[in-house]
Amino acid sequence: MEQKINEMIYDLVQELNYNPTDEELHKYLYEKGYKAIKMIKQKNYSIEAIKEILRKNIPTLLSEYDRFSTAIKNKTNSSTKFGISINYQIIDLIKISKNSQSQNDFEIQKEIYLKNQPLIIIDLSDCSYDEIKNIYENIIQTADCITPEAEAKMTATIKANTKIFNLDGTINHDVFNFEYLDKIISFAKENNMKVRLHTLVWHKHFPEELKGCSKEQCLQFLDSYFSTIVERYGENIFSSVDVLNEICADINSSEFKEGKLLRESPWKEILGEKYYLDVLKIARKNFPNSELTYNEYDETNSKKRNNMISIINEIKLEEQTTGLRLLDSIGLQSHYHEFTTDEEIKQTYQELSRTGKRIQVTELDIAKISDDPDDIEINRITRTILDCAASNDVDYITCWGPSSKISWKANKVRTLLDSKGKIDSSFQKLTDAYSTKSKSKNLENSAHKDI
Repeated sequence: MEQKINEMIYDLVQELNYNPTDEELHKYLYEKGYKAIKMIKQKNYSIEAIKEILRKNIPTLLSEYDRFSTAIKNKTNSSTKFGISINYQIIDLIKISKNSQSQNDFEIQKEIYLKNQPLIIIDLSDCSYDEIKNIYENIIQTADCITPEAEAKMTATIKANTKIFNLDGTINHDVFNFEYLDKIISFAKENNMKVRLHTLVWHKHFPEELKGCSKEQCLQFLDSYFSTIVERYGENIFSSVDVLNEICADINSSEFKEGKLLRESPWKEILGEKYYLDVLKIARKNFPNSELTYNEYDETNSKKRNNMISIINEIKLEEQTTGLRLLDSIGLQSHYHEFTTDEEIKQTYQELSRTGKRIQVTELDIAKISDDPDDIEINRITRTILDCAASNDVDYITCWGPSSKISWKANKVRTLLDSKGKIDSSFQKLTDAYSTKSKSKNLENSAHKDI
């Protein structure tokens, strides 16, 4: 089947006098041809009938290809950022690998290290010396920014069983713990990277000691927490700050089915229905020059997206009333799967772009559900993402997980790096267009070729 599709596309491209050596064009048309054949296969069309259908649609496809190729070229020549998430244990293993005398020595030191860890990231114990080395080299050569996966969440930064308030009502600063986040920040500085601060307020991370506190006490805590982060690290290291994370009602929840905008959370319970406005005001006070982001998932669900837009409109109304810039960007987590359609992705970008807020791709990965070994659907999705991002002035793309093996869905998703720590071929086009480091490297290689 693959050979027949390739032959048909090659013949059609030649008929239209297009450059048959354009590899990206061929891949693009192959994806479209494959999709068309899948759709009409059940009708038992002949190869000639399929070819005729493709022939009629080729001009439209070529026009689309020219459009987004131009958009991507413009994005390649503009200022962009490409990132990847990381955890402190990977950073520690990178240091161990650098100090190891041999692979055997690395395995011994790794085992000792992991035995003393409070929580071992899934499949981390199986990472070899070569995998860690590949992860390190590809991250520092590709990523302009890194996102801490858990180190900036309150479970990590706020000590359990420690009083938040002193007897005089002030904040007890001994409650803060930045041991793990320090490692992320240091790694970023050592490798000339920025950091996406993820995340300040999330329903899953609420300090137990705040339960039963008043609204004023809760806001006081947030103000102190945010200011302590800025005092410790400064603002310049942060390329953006995920202030609000997943505040919309989950699509499978009773709140969502009842038509409610927000999910239930301790933050909402204490601070009120529009708590996100108070949180953003405190964030802007403490991060006056940072890009403040509202990060959300399941954004391709049209009803949830409408809820997101309603929240954003409330924020915009508050901005008009107060004269404050409370929100700069919307974070699309982009946890897709191979059956996510191009139309779902395109509609998401179109509707959210109309809010006037910038869009960031913050946690991109693609679940591989079927047993089909072909990468056609993964290539299709990454191409559509790149098309939408480039066409909607998205300047920031981040992939989730140090590798597909070391991920929240270990070995079930595709991300920037494969299970061996090497760049996944399906994601290469994203780095070429968005990574400042990759673009600089490509420019150097081009200059060497010219010489």
